[in-house]
Amino acid sequence: MATASAPLTTHLQNFVVPWIFLLQSLLSLPPLILHLLLTLNLATLLSPSRLKYAWFSRFWEKFAPSVRLNSEARVVPLLQGRVSRGAVVDRPAHPPVSGTVIEIGPGSGMWVSLFSEDYLDKDSADGGGSTPRRATRSSSSSSSKPPSVTRVFGVEPNPDVHAALRRRVAAAGLSDTYEVVPTGIEDLAPSGRVPRESVDCVVSILCLCGIPDPQHNVREVYRLLKPGGRWYAYEHVRCTHSWYMRAYQKEREGERERERTKLIHPSSSAPLKGLINLFWPHFLGGCELDRDTGRSLREAGTWSKIDLEPCVDEDWSSPIPHIIGVLTK
Repeated sequence: MATASAPLTTHLQNFVVPWIFLLQSLLSLPPLILHLLLTLNLATLLSPSRLKYAWFSRFWEKFAPSVRLNSEARVVPLLQGRVSRGAVVDRPAHPPVSGTVIEIGPGSGMWVSLFSEDYLDKDSADGGGSTPRRATRSSSSSSSKPPSVTRVFGVEPNPDVHAALRRRVAAAGLSDTYEVVPTGIEDLAPSGRVPRESVDCVVSILCLCGIPDPQHNVREVYRLLKPGGRWYAYEHVRCTHSWYMRAYQKEREGERERERTKLIHPSSSAPLKGLINLFWPHFLGGCELDRDTGRSLREAGTWSKIDLEPCVDEDWSSPIPHIIGVLTK
């Protein structure tokens, strides 16, 4: 992980990595178009929305394993309750994920296995260290076994990833537990499929960047949580470190922020518009880099406890910074 004393090569790598992602996504498009032509799948080829889904699915299926590899040292402890103030800690600061769970945007199932007892039944009392590993189970530990996940609603609107998602659900031994919900998160609450205040936990991992109308839909999901329910979040967010990093990522101010800036600094010019997010949503399935997701989560409703902070081990030069933590209703 990068630190404040990271070498120059680390800073350069941080600046370059987003462009590598964009290039790899672009390179995955021609083979997809050729495949659609050879299979005469004109319905997908001529539909911008379906083509976007298929394009992102092809790219993400290839790169999801590396994303998980780079992120699981945070995500595994998060779901085990071992994250506090933006850092992985030795002792549980929150209960682990359990009961009825909504997983927002599971995609092709990158994190599905984490809902199995191999991960969530890890020896949480011993601190577990900072490196994720599967649990070592024995009869002597059964009395201290934490609550398990009993049901998961995987809310995923992209039909091109459903087959891969179901394969990973089966491989994790969760076929009787995990239900793929083939809708967008915006349709979940209105459908009544999940009653209000019926969910124990919500898990969002690198997904709120792409949902429509995030402030509204995060509030709607908040209403599905039981009192005392928990939202486990690991999301990338807008840069706040400095004007040059905001400009590089692309800060997008809302009307309220622009008006406030004019009142405080009447002669100020329009905010700088950077580079990465000009291309990122179009190449990465609608993902937005510059969302204030932390604010959307904090303002979703009344929380009894908010433990959501920027990741402490990220360097200032990262144009894709993250927040991590648990919010308790």
